Amino acid sequence: MSWKRLQRVFHLDRFGRRREESLDEEVRFHLETRVERFVRAGMSQEEARAEAVRRFGDPDAVAEHCRRIDQEGRRRRALAELLHDARQDVQSALRGLIRTRGFTFVAVLSLAVGIGVNTAVFTGIHAVWLAPVPGTTGQDRVTDVVTVDRGMDRFRWAYPDYATVRDAETPIEALAAWAERDATLGAGEGGQRVRVAYATANYFRVLGALPTLGRGFLDSEDSGPGQHPVAVVSHDLWQDRLGGDPDIVGRTITLNRAPYTVVGVAPEEFRGARPTLGSTGLWVPLTQHPYLAGERDYLRDRGAFWVQVLGRLRPGATLAEANTAVQTVFGRMAEEFPETNQDRSARAASFGRFPAQNRMWDMLAAGVLAGLLVLVLMIICGNLAGMALARSASREQEIAVRMALGSSRTRLVRHLMVEALLLAMAGGGIGTLLAAVGMGAVSPATFGIVAPGVAFELNGAVVAASLALTFAAALAVGLLPAIRFSRPELVSSLKDSAGPGGRRVGRIQRFTASAQTGMALLSLVIGSLFLRSLTIMAEGDLGFEPEGMVVTDFRTGALSSALLDLSEEGYPTLEEGAGALLDRLSEAIGALPGVASVAFADGVPLDRRGAYASASRVDQFDDEGARVTVEFTRATEGYFAAIGTPILQGRGFESTDDAVSQPVAVITESLAERLWPGEAALGRQFSWPVSREERRAVTVIGVVGNVASSRATEDRPHVFIPLRQEYYPRLMMVVRAESEASALADPIRSAIRAVDPGLPMPRLITAESVVVRSTQDQRGAARLGGGLGLMALLLSAIGVYGVVALAVANRTREIGVRMAMGATRQQIHRAVLADAVRLAVPGLVVGALLAAGTAVVMRSELFGLSPVDPLSFLSAAGVLLLVVLLASLVPARRASGVHPAAALREE
Repeated sequence: MSWKRLQRVFHLDRFGRRREESLDEEVRFHLETRVERFVRAGMSQEEARAEAVRRFGDPDAVAEHCRRIDQEGRRRRALAELLHDARQDVQSALRGLIRTRGFTFVAVLSLAVGIGVNTAVFTGIHAVWLAPVPGTTGQDRVTDVVTVDRGMDRFRWAYPDYATVRDAETPIEALAAWAERDATLGAGEGGQRVRVAYATANYFRVLGALPTLGRGFLDSEDSGPGQHPVAVVSHDLWQDRLGGDPDIVGRTITLNRAPYTVVGVAPEEFRGARPTLGSTGLWVPLTQHPYLAGERDYLRDRGAFWVQVLGRLRPGATLAEANTAVQTVFGRMAEEFPETNQDRSARAASFGRFPAQNRMWDMLAAGVLAGLLVLVLMIICGNLAGMALARSASREQEIAVRMALGSSRTRLVRHLMVEALLLAMAGGGIGTLLAAVGMGAVSPATFGIVAPGVAFELNGAVVAASLALTFAAALAVGLLPAIRFSRPELVSSLKDSAGPGGRRVGRIQRFTASAQTGMALLSLVIGSLFLRSLTIMAEGDLGFEPEGMVVTDFRTGALSSALLDLSEEGYPTLEEGAGALLDRLSEAIGALPGVASVAFADGVPLDRRGAYASASRVDQFDDEGARVTVEFTRATEGYFAAIGTPILQGRGFESTDDAVSQPVAVITESLAERLWPGEAALGRQFSWPVSREERRAVTVIGVVGNVASSRATEDRPHVFIPLRQEYYPRLMMVVRAESEASALADPIRSAIRAVDPGLPMPRLITAESVVVRSTQDQRGAARLGGGLGLMALLLSAIGVYGVVALAVANRTREIGVRMAMGATRQQIHRAVLADAVRLAVPGLVVGALLAAGTAVVMRSELFGLSPVDPLSFLSAAGVLLLVVLLASLVPARRASGVHPAAALREE
């Protein structure tokens, strides 16, 4: 709509005041006419005016009513005209996009990829970090209070620090503490491992998640360790494990072989304060925590970090005020307890699904990924903006004709922006649909998120983010061409039939296409490095035989352990029943058909646990430089047969290797070579730590080949210690099967139940799955790098195709002249392909440098591979160059097929 037309519609012209005066005059004229009529009928002047006003109405009110009717009519006409113009713009834009199908296809596909991937990533970020914690109320008043020790965030607090802040006068209305660990629920028919939160009485009030049945914990239950065996169960546990009993309140359940009375059921959606790290099955008072039954006074020990802390702000209080107050309290504690609290502080942070401890680094990683993808979208938009510039340049004559016929610059900008908006809406709609389908097919468990309350699904926030990206993309793609070409030089544009497009565009799209090739190389190289590292891991000698080997797994969540703590099952030491239990289990399971051997240990190769210590020759005890950092595993006899590792020298463990016999160990060849190079290791002794202050001499009784470390990216020497000499209650069972390992699951569970019905029933997982899980980080990085690489590869192909195709279109006359002067099709073909290669080379160089720097930073995740592995770099660059050449092949063939006469006639 032109400015003059807007002036006329909204009465901004010089005749506006005259129309207002004319309206007042017309109202007065009608009133005076009626007055005269009543006077002629015999009324006095005053009576006639009063009667005229009564019948006609107040003149000012009538005039105002007429003005409102007039304004409403003008608004309706303006709206109708605007809708009419918009419809014309949409129809014209659709016709133009249909005429240039190639440009439209490239633009919609590129935007669909860019917006779709960004929407998918935001869906995951929203589900993990931004979505409200399910089942809580008043979350805006809940604060994560993080303790900081020597500048590093700690996941847990010392209880005395918590008590001091809790009792201080701060803007925090209530401060709750809790500690989570696994426990065994049930007895008699076989227990079930559940995640238990040992919480203070105000836990549910702080989170705004009051039980829907029964009650929470009483304040009196915050004192007296071990004196309050009550529990609040989750809704899921109540329904699944406890049968949904409506009379559940008051019922007794068994937890770690002790009776507990159910006093409440948590809200249906509530699964704990950390739902992304695992679902809590039940809550019991903090005073019931096993730590409080030991000799160490955890309630007064300022060096024992074991509770997590959340607070609820007072009404009207701010996070900044709480942060200042908490730091002030910690400052007083540092003065009062300098030996423990000198370097300790705290901070108040916003509460969310993910813990505030080190949240910055997790959010930074997610932000880097999101920023990288937004950068991809920006490159796409830049590339499309360049293509739109070239397209608009080729339409400069059309634009000049429109302006010569009276179109305003505003109308031209709107027309060009409508085209960009249609492209963005089409790409955004397709991308959002693809993101919804793709994320719906991905389980949160793929990323280690096992809580059932977390789901990757579209919601209002995700759709709003997608719409924002869509409109931002429309502005990025359309605004520059719209502003640039809505004011052409009319005379030169109307005179020059060739148009200046070839002279005025090209740099932006060439730069963005080159940047896309660089990003594609970066992603492809990183993905290739991880894939190569995984291949090296798979082809390497693991030192044990995964096939036919199964292990028990008691894991209940992301923070849970795969090991079973026998001390919580009534077997605290070997002398107090644990030794007899292990013997009975070994005998019962070893007698099963198909079982070749069985053993118990605190770990297996590639389990990602990792227990480390330092070993040195006895005669070099005082030389710290001679100490070797090793991994160690405590195991029972039969362990090496169970994992499939042969004894190369000496012997394995025997039942006589107990606490009263000489300390012995089995070591790997790499440690033997490090401690006694070129010498026999059997019978030699090395120094081994018993505690921080004490070390003892251990005799080597066996040597095995090098065994894979607990982490796939490490290759450390290993020491195996007899479990009967150095007891550790947290164990797993390792079984070697003679036949199909999966068929042993039910017999093994039956054997465990026969020995002790109260023991929890484990999941049995194969060693092959352990091996796969050990490299899931590398596989995830390889998938991410490969996915980004393929996406960038596709975008590079699209960008190169668009740039080369537009260059060919703008050089039609030049190509025609060249062919008229004798250039062959092969020469034209080579020239176009060479231009595509020149386009990609700068991006390849920059991408290679970025890839090398990134790989050096990630060196620790690459096993047995140099960060600048030539094969990875050369293969990625070769694939990328091949794609660039293929993308430019169609424009090259089109250019080589140009007929000179047709090209010159067309121009």
